[in-house]
Amino acid sequence: MDGKDSVIVFQKKTKKSPAYKSFKSFKGDTVAYMKYNFENDADYYLNKRMDVFFNAVELPIHNFVSGSWDEKTGKTNFLVFHFYSDKDEDLRRRTQKNPLTLYVYFKEPVLYKELVRYSKRKTTDQLEPLWDDEAKKFLQKTKIKAISLPK
Repeated sequence: MDGKDSVIVFQKKTKKSPAYKSFKSFKGDTVAYMKYNFENDADYYLNKRMDVFFNAVELPIHNFVSGSWDEKTGKTNFLVFHFYSDKDEDLRRRTQKNPLTLYVYFKEPVLYKELVRYSKRKTTDQLEPLWDDEAKKFLQKTKIKAISLPK
């Protein structure tokens, strides 16, 4: 194996963009971390599987919601990932701080109803399904069309 092959294996193993910077390097600034790694470097994730994104993002996903879905097919083209609890997100909005959501668009729609089935809600008044390993497993092979932060 020559040096070129070793680099390719390393990139496949880490599944992070060569330009990726750790969350720690942003000194707790979650918005700067997300903008740098997932908005400015969004092209890196095009046509990659969701497991590449999951392996790269260091912030825990709290919950998610479908951006839009077709009632006839039960499929969605994208998800909006939330990185704060409902309570923290509401507080951030009231204090005019970015609530930190990330939009991930899919090359092929996924069955939203099936995805939600895998996810648990802790309380009945919770709007979005909680993120968990089963939801992650359900999406891991889904290909990414685009990633963006809300404007």
